[in-house]
Amino acid sequence: MNTAKKTMIDIIHRMSDEKVMKLLSFAKFIESENEIELLISDEEESEIADLLENNERVERVDGNIVLKTDRLDLQPLSESDFEFIQKLRTRPEYFKYENDGAYNDDEITKQFNGFLEGAKNLPNKGSVQWIVKSDDVKIGEVHLWCNWEKTHEWEIGWHFLLEHWGKGFATEAAKAVLQFAFANFHINRIMACPNAENTRSIALCERIGMIKEGYVREVRLLNGIYCDEVIFGILKREFTPAL
Repeated sequence: MNTAKKTMIDIIHRMSDEKVMKLLSFAKFIESENEIELLISDEEESEIADLLENNERVERVDGNIVLKTDRLDLQPLSESDFEFIQKLRTRPEYFKYENDGAYNDDEITKQFNGFLEGAKNLPNKGSVQWIVKSDDVKIGEVHLWCNWEKTHEWEIGWHFLLEHWGKGFATEAAKAVLQFAFANFHINRIMACPNAENTRSIALCERIGMIKEGYVREVRLLNGIYCDEVIFGILKREFTPAL
């Protein structure tokens, strides 16, 4: 048995049976008296070892890794999600701090396809968007994109339907994305730059452990009014995975 497999077995024995089954739901395994043998390739074995070491909750669904929290499922964007994204991006709570008005179909389609294409470049660069579900109902999205490949800086953002605000869903989802991204993508720093008037987004940045790094004046122009941004960031070495 190789070293990586021994390490995985040591980790498995320290975890609950329920969590082991969730984390290894996309692997076949045989349990004998003395060991657990994983019937997977070396590449998949390495991936699972990383997930176990970071105590992540993931599940393989139709070839995609779905992030799991106590109340939510975060599924990678697919073609079937266009109608939901269209609904989300035309709601006033979505564009209030981001755009002069509701996004048109061309703008929505361009960004939607951009995320689908960007996912092909992971984990070194590109972009990814997760659709957040509660009780199998789509309630929002969390996304990441690479700002600077050389310095491994990425940017995070989120949007949720108004009727699901105030329930802690955005915090729960964003924390899950940070944990997964730092463990699996080539990232040293994740930043966010909410509109300075968007107090809810600023509070969310603080709740997920991001540090306020600066304040940039009049860098947005919405409906003829200049707006400021608050800069937040968190480094990989600063992030503490959930237990």
